[in-house]
Amino acid sequence: MSNYFTYIPNRTYTFDKVKNNSGILVDQLHKKLVTDITMRTKLKNSVKDTVFNYYPYFVPDGQRPDNIAHEYYGSIKYTWIIFLSNNIFDPIFEWPMSTESLRKFIITKYGSLDNAISTIHHYEEIIQPFVEETEDHPELAERTIEIDEAGYRRLIQLGTGREKVVTNYQYELDLNDDKRNIRLIENIYVEDIMNNAKELFAKRI
Repeated sequence: MSNYFTYIPNRTYTFDKVKNNSGILVDQLHKKLVTDITMRTKLKNSVKDTVFNYYPYFVPDGQRPDNIAHEYYGSIKYTWIIFLSNNIFDPIFEWPMSTESLRKFIITKYGSLDNAISTIHHYEEIIQPFVEETEDHPELAERTIEIDEAGYRRLIQLGTGREKVVTNYQYELDLNDDKRNIRLIENIYVEDIMNNAKELFAKRI
């Protein structure tokens, strides 16, 4: 999906405590070559100094980040810039799943769709009901806060109509939909970002 980590230099770390076969910590000096992920933070900070314009983007069902990179930046090699601008470390779990992938994920996690639909994840109080757009007023999105079961039952007794039950199924849908709202760096900054990366990584990209 992205060769981002290919471009990050490695660093040798020394570990002075390891577990033996019995699970006991023992002194053993050894070195291990690992990816220096601290370079990601340095690059992100340099991007903040370079980029001034982002624009929102809604990821359609099933669209992959490399598709977006090819469409908007002209090459899939810029996929890592999408991850960087959205603070995505693990695209497998942090990128929105397709409808079919999400369905399989929910079944694996909760046993079945019916079980996910019939079990409660949490309760919410509606503090701002959804309001449709009119000629005089813009649309207002629903806003909620999470509450405990006691608070939920209290709202029912008061008859406010502001109580809300969120099932495990709805929770997973909402969580996945939230991931669809990303931001893209304008393509005029791409070359500057690549040059910054070359300087920071001291390796040809």
